[in-house]
Amino acid sequence: MAFGNVGARARGFSLVELLVVLAILGFIAVIGTIQVLAVIQKNQLQSQVLNVKAAFQEVPQLVAKYNQTIWVKVIPEDGNGPGGTVEVWNQDFSQKLKEVAIENAIAFGLTSPGPDSEWSNWPSVLSGQYYVGCDTFYRTVKKNTTTGVPEQIGAPLVGVFAHDRMRSGSLRPRYRWRLQLNPVWEVTLTRESPLP
Repeated sequence: MAFGNVGARARGFSLVELLVVLAILGFIAVIGTIQVLAVIQKNQLQSQVLNVKAAFQEVPQLVAKYNQTIWVKVIPEDGNGPGGTVEVWNQDFSQKLKEVAIENAIAFGLTSPGPDSEWSNWPSVLSGQYYVGCDTFYRTVKKNTTTGVPEQIGAPLVGVFAHDRMRSGSLRPRYRWRLQLNPVWEVTLTRESPLP
């Protein structure tokens, strides 16, 4: 009698039970992977924006070091993004002092209209390229198009950054980072949510 009870308790799992458990584990793995990927993409956006902000914040130190106007050139990929570079140059553009590459997944500096894609008030010297400088008085300047002489900007410059998947709606929550450069060189960065 005792041997019969042991045999009944040692019964294994059926194939259906194993398949159900494997399906549940697979579903959990897929959900976990999607969540991890979303966190990675949000961190990618934040990291890119912080790198751009750091480049802008370093400009007054470079002005003091070289005792000349330092220029920042914003170049969206193919003229309208996403992706591109932010470059820091000396006064006569003979020496690149810093470069920050923006990954193709990050939408920024787009020239197309729309609140989630514009660079507001940024002076464009060449189509799709934006230049702004910091002079020795730490004023934010642009080149006068007729005289070529740097002059202080009259209103803050605003650029926005968003992940392409946030703009398309496939990555939630949808938000953007707003970079503002004031007439006296000061850089602020704020997160705006939700996207308009």
